[in-house]
Amino acid sequence: MRICFVSRRFFPAISGMSIYAINLLRQLVAAGHDVTMISQYYGDPARARVYGGGPPPPVRGVRVVGLEALGEQDGGDFERDIDAIVETIARDHAVNPFDLLHAQYGYPTGWATMIAARRLGLPCVVSIQGGDGHWVGSCCETHRLAMVRVLDRAGALLIGGNSFAGEVHDRLGTPLDRFTIVPGAVDTDHFKPASHAIVAPGPVRLLYHGRVDRRKGVLDFLHALPDVRGDWHATISGIGPDVDPAQALATELGLTDRVTFSG
Repeated sequence: MRICFVSRRFFPAISGMSIYAINLLRQLVAAGHDVTMISQYYGDPARARVYGGGPPPPVRGVRVVGLEALGEQDGGDFERDIDAIVETIARDHAVNPFDLLHAQYGYPTGWATMIAARRLGLPCVVSIQGGDGHWVGSCCETHRLAMVRVLDRAGALLIGGNSFAGEVHDRLGTPLDRFTIVPGAVDTDHFKPASHAIVAPGPVRLLYHGRVDRRKGVLDFLHALPDVRGDWHATISGIGPDVDPAQALATELGLTDRVTFSG
């Protein structure tokens, strides 16, 4: 099957959604599908500092197309970016037709992908993630209507859990039976207990790895560290909107000699 996957967040952007995307691509390729990924990205340095920026890197077995979100970076003109996504899908489809379109995020990528699917007569799957549930559509009526239409009219909706589906239902009124639950999971081939205990010399080393964002718990992590007994050193790895507040808090708590920010 020829599948076009349209991503809102992919590497070098730092996001759990980047992990979702790379794992999906690898599994589709392993299953024998012919996959094209069209991924938005930020070129603006200020946005890149929070999310990571730059064109998407190559992915083995996948045709990768990067589209800079020029409209979004120019005063929030999402419609300009939506037009670019639709035209890119249509242009690729004319050369080598797709069988299925799959969008990551309901807006703007899901909305653009659904427009392209209707124009080209293709099935469309939309994965509802991140801000789709929390806030997309709350800023203005244009975005709210776009989200509602994606939720009502996409061929299928994927979502990570019942509680998240409930959040979307409560905010935008989507019937719960519209969602197919695809739960998150730990890859036990990569993450599993060590076969035997290894006690390294020196201090216990603690690692926070992910977006440096208070919503992800980085400030809570720092607040807890003064109560940790014994010899330890913590590393906070990642970028995000709360790098400066986290560094300031580490200083306030007197942790600068025991906490490293690696970026």
